[in-house]
Amino acid sequence: MSLKKKAAWALASAGVASICLITNATSNSPVLAQNSTVSNQEVNSTVSNQEVNSTVSNQEVNSTVSNQEVNSTASNQEVNSTASNQEVNSAFVNGKPKIEHIKVINKDGSYIETWRNLVTGEERVDTVDAANHLQNRTIVTENGSRVYVISNVEGKLVGETWKLPEAIANENQKINKLSLIENKKAQFSKAEKVGKEKVNGKEAVKLKHTDNHPRFGEVTRFLFIDESTGLPFKTVTYHKKDGKDALVNESTEEYNVITDIPENLFKDFAGAEIKEVTEKMNEKPASTG
Repeated sequence: MSLKKKAAWALASAGVASICLITNATSNSPVLAQNSTVSNQEVNSTVSNQEVNSTVSNQEVNSTVSNQEVNSTASNQEVNSTASNQEVNSAFVNGKPKIEHIKVINKDGSYIETWRNLVTGEERVDTVDAANHLQNRTIVTENGSRVYVISNVEGKLVGETWKLPEAIANENQKINKLSLIENKKAQFSKAEKVGKEKVNGKEAVKLKHTDNHPRFGEVTRFLFIDESTGLPFKTVTYHKKDGKDALVNESTEEYNVITDIPENLFKDFAGAEIKEVTEKMNEKPASTG
């Protein structure tokens, strides 16, 4: 399997008594025998009544517990139903399926564009170079089970498609129905707030986030957040070079929600001939290393 294929494979494969002891004492005195018998009868009668009352009480308690359990179950069902309805409703706008669209444009003009249908779980990711040539397109369809990959090989677009194992397809289906935009908001929730700045005339909250990059090592990102949306619209990334901050990349981000879906959005293979891959796939994504 080619490196590009492996990378696409990994991307596509982008679930906590009381014990009551009752002791009866019996008298050994003959004089007290009759009284003792009566007393025992009274005691036994009392015990019997207590047992009856206890049984009734237990029944009432059990009934109460049972009702609480029923009510709790009903309540949980209502909560789950509400959560489920909210998820379903969030995937529609005016009754139409919602397509989330994100475009990240790099300083050199190259960009990555992503579309995701929150109802069907279909997704498409395009990588385009600075000269506006498509370098890669990955499409996931058929409930997360079918992958199409179009690659630019020496200026020519070639395509492959294959079916994913059921376990990975099911995971894809779950992941691809999650909101890209909400995930983007949460992505840098723990980033350090360093102030406010005006960017292109727009007031923005400036965040600082440090992590590791496979090529540049430790990198520092400054994100500029639109207060009205909570989304970053500009990101500047630096790494240390000769003890100084060196620019790695500067990008701008665009976010849209589309309800009028282009008919071929998840069927556009950019004119490439598609070859079916029939080799057996593993239950886990192939390593890209």
